[in-house]
Amino acid sequence: MPRERSARVDKGVNKSEIDAAWFGAMGTPDGFPAGILADSLGLPDLPVTRIENSCATGNDTVRDALYGVASGTADVALMMGADKVHETPSTREHMAMVAVKNHRHGLSNPKARLRFEVTIDEVLAAPTVVTPFGVYDCALQSDGAAALLLAAEDVVDRYTDRPVWIRGVGLGLDSVMRQHTSDLTTFPATVRAATRAFSMANLTPADVDVAEVHDFFTGIELISYEDLGFAEPAEAYKLMEAEVTCVGAALPVNSSGGLKTKGHPPGATGVAQSVELVEQLRGEARNQVDRARIGLAHNIGGPTAVAAVTILEGPGTHGS
Repeated sequence: MPRERSARVDKGVNKSEIDAAWFGAMGTPDGFPAGILADSLGLPDLPVTRIENSCATGNDTVRDALYGVASGTADVALMMGADKVHETPSTREHMAMVAVKNHRHGLSNPKARLRFEVTIDEVLAAPTVVTPFGVYDCALQSDGAAALLLAAEDVVDRYTDRPVWIRGVGLGLDSVMRQHTSDLTTFPATVRAATRAFSMANLTPADVDVAEVHDFFTGIELISYEDLGFAEPAEAYKLMEAEVTCVGAALPVNSSGGLKTKGHPPGATGVAQSVELVEQLRGEARNQVDRARIGLAHNIGGPTAVAAVTILEGPGTHGS
């Protein structure tokens, strides 16, 4: 590989000559994972140490790299500082709005574990689990089960006169390690799963009338609005401010109360989402969405390495 020149390295440098790196980052609550730097350089074996020391982070990065070279453990060290503190306008208050909405929806669901309402102030004042998520931003890990019966079109009349149809399904994958991604505000697995499901269904996000979206953390629901195509990038917060995703509005999300109030038994959650949508599309749900015709279910996990999307169509609309 040729040595690359720059205005500051007048004889050039080959990145393979770098023995170690120190990466200063502070702006995001937990900073950027150190592996992002190694991955971006294409040097997966490069030892990278992330430094955070308030507004002294940059100079402390220089200091620590100096000690590395002075100790003889590295001949060539890379020092880098970076922050991106305005990635998206969504705030803790917008995540709190998700919790408030889903608790309100879950209040009338007898299968929800957390059947009580909360206020934005209560959500914001709750103990922190891991920054930026508090107690009310997180779903419960739960026991649970759900089941559906799927029948071929030529025999479905044996079982019901009001079948709900599966219009599209999609599975999307991504790297298991989040440090291998350059954007921490989108989940490519969800984008890929949604693209495949909508393509199979010959539908668009604008066709969805009701959705059950993965909300193991409130922030995941916000990010998923954008990944599923319900909002433009960095604009999910607008849906919360306008209450678009509340029952009675244009696109109700998690009318069941979501994982946030029901809990999350991983093997059952996606099936339970479709059960809720079947009831919605048949007009039999407790938090019934008026004239619901198309429903979407979404889960992501792994962590964020796999996502699945299912699109359902209500009785009497199949083939229309």
